Amino acid sequence: MKVSMKLSAIMVALTLAGCGGGGGSSPEPTPAPTSTPVPTPTPTPTPAPTPTPAPGPTPTPTPAPTPSPISFALNGAVSVITTEQSAVQVSNALSVPKSFEHGTVSERPLNAFAFIDTTNKESFNSQLNAARAPQSKGLQRINGVASGGSNNFFTIDEDGVVTFAASSEHSFKVSYSVVDSANEYLYFTLNQSEYSISNSLVNATNGCAVFKVKLEDNSWSCVKTGIIAQEIDQQYRQTLSDEKRKPLQVDNEGNVVVLARDLVGNDNDSDGTIDDYQVDYDGNATIRLITADGTSREVTSDDSYVQSFIRVDDSSLVYAYFDDGGRGLRMITKLDQENPSTISLGSSDNWSNFFYALDDTNTVIFNQQYSLTNKGINFSQPSTVFEGGAETFSLDTGLFASTQWETNPRRVILADDGSIYGLFEETVWDHDAGTSEIFANLKRVLPYSNATFARFSIGNDWWGYFDNGNRVVQVSKGFAFYLEDETHRSFGERTVVRAVRMADGQATTMLADDEWSQRYSISNWKLADDTLFFSGFDHATSTMIAGEIDTVAMKSGKEQSEFVTIKTSASVVGENNRIEDYELVRRSVQQQEDGAPRVVQTFSDPENIYSATLEFNKIMNKQSVNDNILVSYQNDQSETVNVESMKVWLGQRLHMIFDTDTAVDSVTTEPLPFGINLNIDLASQAEDELGNTLLSGLATPADTITSEVQLRPEAGFFTSSGEIVKGITDGTTLKYVKKDSSQHRGVLASTNLLSNIKTPNHRIEFSTPARMPGQLSLKVVDPYDVDYNNVSSLPIDSEGVSWQEQSGFYVNADKTKAYTDILSSTEDETWKQPLLFREVSDIVSEGDKRFMSDDSISITRTPGHYVDIENNRYSAYWENDTSKLIALESRATYSRKEYHYLDTVTQVKYFYSFGDYRDDNGNTIDDWTNVVWVPARWISDANSTPLSVVLEWVDGYWTDEQGQRIAGSDSNIYQSSFFAGDVDRDGKIDLANLSVLKGSSGVGGSDDSENIQGEVSSGFDSTWTWQPQLLAENFVLSTATGNWRQFASVSYGWNTSNIDVVSLNPDVTYFENDLNSRFSIYLNTPQSWLKHAITITTAESGVITLSYVINDHLGNELSNDSRTLHVNLSEASWAHLIDVEGKGGFGFILDILDDDVTIDNLKVIALDGENEEVTQSFEFTNGNEGLFDDRVND
Repeated sequence: MKVSMKLSAIMVALTLAGCGGGGGSSPEPTPAPTSTPVPTPTPTPTPAPTPTPAPGPTPTPTPAPTPSPISFALNGAVSVITTEQSAVQVSNALSVPKSFEHGTVSERPLNAFAFIDTTNKESFNSQLNAARAPQSKGLQRINGVASGGSNNFFTIDEDGVVTFAASSEHSFKVSYSVVDSANEYLYFTLNQSEYSISNSLVNATNGCAVFKVKLEDNSWSCVKTGIIAQEIDQQYRQTLSDEKRKPLQVDNEGNVVVLARDLVGNDNDSDGTIDDYQVDYDGNATIRLITADGTSREVTSDDSYVQSFIRVDDSSLVYAYFDDGGRGLRMITKLDQENPSTISLGSSDNWSNFFYALDDTNTVIFNQQYSLTNKGINFSQPSTVFEGGAETFSLDTGLFASTQWETNPRRVILADDGSIYGLFEETVWDHDAGTSEIFANLKRVLPYSNATFARFSIGNDWWGYFDNGNRVVQVSKGFAFYLEDETHRSFGERTVVRAVRMADGQATTMLADDEWSQRYSISNWKLADDTLFFSGFDHATSTMIAGEIDTVAMKSGKEQSEFVTIKTSASVVGENNRIEDYELVRRSVQQQEDGAPRVVQTFSDPENIYSATLEFNKIMNKQSVNDNILVSYQNDQSETVNVESMKVWLGQRLHMIFDTDTAVDSVTTEPLPFGINLNIDLASQAEDELGNTLLSGLATPADTITSEVQLRPEAGFFTSSGEIVKGITDGTTLKYVKKDSSQHRGVLASTNLLSNIKTPNHRIEFSTPARMPGQLSLKVVDPYDVDYNNVSSLPIDSEGVSWQEQSGFYVNADKTKAYTDILSSTEDETWKQPLLFREVSDIVSEGDKRFMSDDSISITRTPGHYVDIENNRYSAYWENDTSKLIALESRATYSRKEYHYLDTVTQVKYFYSFGDYRDDNGNTIDDWTNVVWVPARWISDANSTPLSVVLEWVDGYWTDEQGQRIAGSDSNIYQSSFFAGDVDRDGKIDLANLSVLKGSSGVGGSDDSENIQGEVSSGFDSTWTWQPQLLAENFVLSTATGNWRQFASVSYGWNTSNIDVVSLNPDVTYFENDLNSRFSIYLNTPQSWLKHAITITTAESGVITLSYVINDHLGNELSNDSRTLHVNLSEASWAHLIDVEGKGGFGFILDILDDDVTIDNLKVIALDGENEEVTQSFEFTNGNEGLFDDRVND
């Protein structure tokens, strides 16, 4: 314990007689010298405010002595507020309209206040004297206490009139106030950071800085002398997701838990009594438990900085802290015992950004935004198994995130319908501007829904947007309410209230008119039961306002004038004064209706493997339900597996977070397996708060009420449920999930929407979320591949003229005939060799041009052959490297035996080889004694006998079609081969520049100096390129899994909202993407769902156009790209298949690429002029419906 004179050390015997009448706390156990106590005044009703006289020159009289340093006037208060600055009342003579509620207007008096900056004590005193001097004759008195000092503590009544909540001759500044759950007492604490303003009041009340005021009679007492509570600063608001929790919390028994510092008492004149109290800043504020009888103890040490805390139940609390080890969250259990237990929740991390809240029982809901070990929201309860311990379950929130990096909510919101909503941050990068913008997406975490219920931009400063925690999002009666600031060039800023109906996303804006006559700054608001209360400043009239939004009336569809009420509260002299704290004094207590309880709805989405929710029609006995519920499933071995769950209660909803691994050494929460049938069985003996059982409400008695749901597969396609966006999605969508997001990029699934169509005139419509991890890509393709096995190619010049190599030919002497020799590619059966044919054409003259006529006759070359004396013909040919002879008439065949030497004794044969006669072993003739010469002979293949007749050779000759010999056909001039191209595209080749017709300077002549002359060329030109010559029969349907023959591709998605449109390069005649004309942007839109329309049309001129338009649900065009498609390719099939029945050269393929996607309302619409016909439509109520082919997971 410190040596300095703290009240806790030397003032424990002080009574609270000087702290007001009525409800004082018990005296401290150890007496100490005290000053004479101030008698407690008898509580008196607060009189109606007396109009303050108009300011005059009369000096302010000295206030008469009062029996108490402070008095209160809380009668008639609807709410209590504290302002940023302190004030004195300067007038109450103004008259303003009473309210604008339901169109009625009445007059009422309005108090006027002058606010004073309290940040500088010397400046404050001078401003205070100047402000109150004109009012010295008419100082407001509350219960006999003159309001000579200033304060920032006000009440607002039913008419919206603002008056001081307390009166004192001492100035003081309040930090915040708290009303207990029974609406019996109001607690408040003085401001710690500007303590000097309140110092004299603390001295006058013998060290009281935390007050307790009875609402019924305004009597007061000190909660605990010698302490001052921590104020609600930015650190406090950053950690608490539930703005109702303040650094002072009261339970139903009147016990107080407060985060506070000590006040040090100083005996300035050494008379044994304390004259002055100052805040002890040695160490950090600590959490104190103060019972109703005044007993106090500290439960945290001052070596850690406590940011905030929540009283969980009678025996536990949780608090956020930071110290040298980092930031973290701790739970204290066994507070009702001598030695409490402290447990760390989550991890300690220097960069963690905590938030936490509490359900209706004892579950702490928390998150560490930047902790690497945290993957979602955590739920902790004091353990019922291990005394002094805590059980923690985690709920993976990656399903609610728009990107893989921002998976944790920045805040959770506990809604009045028992739901838990998360505000998920999404950073959207504008590639063009090079800037980023932060959006807040409101998602319902429990019960699970993947819908985005509200989405709004918060600029670049998340915490600043919510005014350091003062302007949190409120969710009530199916609406999400949030505040946004608007700017006008002449009027500056104003705050508007926006409400989004979560069923369909319809938005309503309040406190905003086109003329800007409504110019409010809303600095604080609070949801209580069915009413959203707010307060602020009206810039148009320099008055304070109090407002209400009736959420029930709004939900019922009434006009805005019927559910929004704005009342002028007070006139303000000077600048707008910010309202720091807002506390409702009157709260309605909902009464539990009698009758049988029942389960209204079971929320368990097939996509959700982490949680389930039961909703009841009444407030249930939570322990009774917890004890009577069982969750199970059948595993692959047909065994029943019971599932443990953390049970979280909010209103009439029970949320269960599942964990399939609850071993003692398990530190993670394992979700349910994919693909199981989940059973939720609730015994009908479960009771509501009044003791009624579920059985009493069943039409047919049963032991259990069972809900069953089939969970989605781990990967592949399944029907998913989401938000309903009119005109875009009905909430039932098709979702594709990849098993492992780190594996396999590229096409995951695909479908041929259209194939073999003659014309591409269609529109493809579908809807998607604005942001997707994967991509949907529509490709306009050629459905055919080219079979190049039977395709010939020709060189093409720069003008597109094809040049084909021509065989050489002969020209007769007068150059009127052309003879083109053609060697047969097959063997003639008679002659046992290919025959040579000659086409004889006329050479026609047309001016300077010379053409080969289309008409020609064919003559045949009779091969050279042998004849015998009887004119029998013999044709020589080769077979298997053997020279053969066939008798044409008898068809007898002979093989040639070459001349050689024969040794008649040894029968060894010597044939000529390598310059000499050699045997089979290469030996030459050494002994010529028995060697004889054997001439060449034809040996019969039939009987091996030599051909005995003598043969003579006959040269070949030409015969006509009748077989008659043609004389003189060989005496012609030869033109060597050349290339020919129809340059003038008249369908004929001009041969005039060939050397056989032009002379030696012509193509092929000895003086030919040019490669190309006219339409003939002596050889292949280097400027030509080879191109296949395709026919309809060369095209076959593609069987490839990915078609690269694309005229265009349109893609959307890939991690967020990228748009990519690519078409072909118009400067080439083959399939090549034109990346220079690529349309690729990042769609920066606040919308959650989009409608896509890809339209392909053909004009009368044959030009094909593609347009890609994206609209939001209001029909606003967000993106539009239109382009002409380059389809006139030599390798494209459509031009070759126009006249082929049953074949078309266009197709549409829809691919799923890279990662998970969601799609809805897919339509294929055929376009015929102004006529449209929906040929395919998919709403995906039954999953994939056989549309996509899964290439990865099947």
